[in-house]
Amino acid sequence: MSRYGHVVSTFRSRRVGRLPAEWTSFVGRRRELADIKSLIPQHRLITLTGVAGVGKTRLARHAADQLVRLAPGGVWWVELDQLQDPQLVPAAVLQAIDQHDQPGSAPVPRLVEFLADRPTVLVLDNCEHLVEACAELAGTLLREVGSLRILATSREALRLPDECVMSVEPLRVPARGQHSGLSAYPAVALFCQRAAAAVPGFTLTPDNEATVAGICRRLDGLPLAIELAAVRLRALSAEQIRQRLDDRLDLLATGTGTASSRQRTLRGALDWSYELCTGPEQRAWAQLSVFSGTFDLAAAEYVSGAGPGQLAAVLDGLVGKSILVRAEDRYRLLRTVGRYGREKLAGTGTEDRLRARHAQWYAGLARQAERGWFGPDELDWLARLRAEHGNLRTALEFLLASADGAACDHGQAALGMVGDLWFYWTNGGAGTEAQHWLTRALALDPSPTPARAKALWVAAYLATIRYDLDAAWSLLDEAEEVATRIGDAGALAWTAARRAILAMLQEDPRAEPLAEEALDRFAAAGEREGLGVVLTLLVLGSTRLFAGDVDSALRIGERCRAICAASGDGTQQGIALLLLARAASTRGELTAARGYARDALRLRPEQPAPNTVALALNMLGWFAGVAGDHERVAVLYGGLDEVYPTFGTRISRTPTMLRPHQEAVAAARAALGDAEYERLYERGVALGPAEIVPYALGEKSRRERATDTGPALTARERQIAVLVAGGLSNRQIASKLVISQRTAETHIEHVLRKLNFTSRAQIAAWAATAPDGQRDR
Repeated sequence: MSRYGHVVSTFRSRRVGRLPAEWTSFVGRRRELADIKSLIPQHRLITLTGVAGVGKTRLARHAADQLVRLAPGGVWWVELDQLQDPQLVPAAVLQAIDQHDQPGSAPVPRLVEFLADRPTVLVLDNCEHLVEACAELAGTLLREVGSLRILATSREALRLPDECVMSVEPLRVPARGQHSGLSAYPAVALFCQRAAAAVPGFTLTPDNEATVAGICRRLDGLPLAIELAAVRLRALSAEQIRQRLDDRLDLLATGTGTASSRQRTLRGALDWSYELCTGPEQRAWAQLSVFSGTFDLAAAEYVSGAGPGQLAAVLDGLVGKSILVRAEDRYRLLRTVGRYGREKLAGTGTEDRLRARHAQWYAGLARQAERGWFGPDELDWLARLRAEHGNLRTALEFLLASADGAACDHGQAALGMVGDLWFYWTNGGAGTEAQHWLTRALALDPSPTPARAKALWVAAYLATIRYDLDAAWSLLDEAEEVATRIGDAGALAWTAARRAILAMLQEDPRAEPLAEEALDRFAAAGEREGLGVVLTLLVLGSTRLFAGDVDSALRIGERCRAICAASGDGTQQGIALLLLARAASTRGELTAARGYARDALRLRPEQPAPNTVALALNMLGWFAGVAGDHERVAVLYGGLDEVYPTFGTRISRTPTMLRPHQEAVAAARAALGDAEYERLYERGVALGPAEIVPYALGEKSRRERATDTGPALTARERQIAVLVAGGLSNRQIASKLVISQRTAETHIEHVLRKLNFTSRAQIAAWAATAPDGQRDR
């Protein structure tokens, strides 16, 4: 697995949900959690409201764990904090639920289709700056999908009919003068937990408990303010912290218990934290606020202008003060802390310069990623860009917003960046967003430049994917005109290559000469074995095959396969294998054809390419039909129709691909009868993207392997599997069973291994649906 975590959507399972990792432990909120769990069956929209720093997101995240068992369709987390454009809200939700979007088509119908058939929970986090767009989308989805539930967090309600608004209050604090049972108060428990993390060995004692309770009262029970204060124990005693808070917050106090007073309390805590930072830490706090989401050290060094080795210690200091949060080699500013940093940055006069450097860094990252895409690191690049998606958006927004009158050509930089990310948009499921950026960037500056020529052929490629072929031809005409005018050999080659693909899809006889022209142009541009050459060879091989020249198609397929294998690429190697499969089937060599298609499915078992899987399933269905295995045709095509939404296109249902598909379906229906065909088809649908691949390979699915006779789960392992299905975290399981967290983790690892599973979601699904005999065997 990539060090950037979740790579891209594809084929874990169609409906397991996705929740973000918890960066810190959770304290309190039992009543609120119980309320959410009891209310959500009756109220289809619950909105958690409250002031900044009160813990709305943390509460929603913990509630989501407990809702997993109530949502067979999954609990899906949608982070909206870094999204600025309300038009992108539906596309952002589509990406969050692991579905590739389609440029030019509305994401909302795709969302409705995905969410329609099983009870699902969407968590929309941080809606306040996009409240109208969120309300519009939520209202539409709730009207169209009766089984959907939405949990939202926002500083204000969405104002929809039947919305249940829950005000998230600060953590409970002891009353003044109370001296017993202080540790039972959530605010005190949170302070002690964070204090022990900052100063190992810290505990609540008779000597300090009154002081700690006073700190929590002084901070109005606001979780973020308490966390910021607790880390000060590294340098101050609890009494010193209380005294300094009294001095500072007395200046701000005009009342207590109101939203405005709590905001002043939080502001005072942030001001104090800022003043206790060193000068370099204060500057870094402000500078790092230009990032969206997470970032790494190299990006921070570039944006801030720090020399090598100058910033690491500063970041460590900010982590120690709970200003930054670190996970492995990436950092993030807590949300409210980041907003405070942006306020400080605005007063320095350096904001535009820093945002420009931020955009330069991510434009450079896009160029680097495009160069590294065709090779062994394609999955890592896809994962890294997904981790940086918020920063990519922020960079593009800055470049486009500042293009008018900018000292440098920000409009051209935006065009170049969108174009360089073409492989990410199409393979990362962000086609609608790509079209959004391309439309804005192309309209901004019509100057004939290499960046514009590339952006035009990229836009044509997106139009091809959505099968808007007339638009694609028009865009390629303009791309060729620009490339010819400026003498851009590379753009001319890519434009010819895209023309060849279009012609092939339309069974246009110009496809072969266009492919040959593209190869000549790539050679003239100095490219003989790169991605453009491979893509064009695949078109040429296909056109030769359709023309009956099987030998030539086989030679070209083997050449492409060799180039891809030498480069370490998996995606295009899969397409080359499928060309070989079709060529072999044309000769009547079904065994060889099936072997090639299955080899394509085996190329990237940890992260299959959706288009490769879709094409391979389609072909294996044909081959099963030719062999008379009509039951297999029905199951494969049921699974295929679950893969297509994940791929986000119908491109493999072009005329040359559709005819044999239709013939196989017609023959299967005639042989089986419509009722039996539909039953088997639904079996394929039920297998879903994750399990249809083992079926196509002639292997048992994970679920089938899990129910085979094998190492039995122990009583403790069965107990833990049920707790996992109930949404409990490792820490909660350990607490409930009175075992260490490490022991709980070990038991879960044993369950995963014995059941041949790879995720907690699979354990949850198994525990929820397996017959008692299987759970107890």
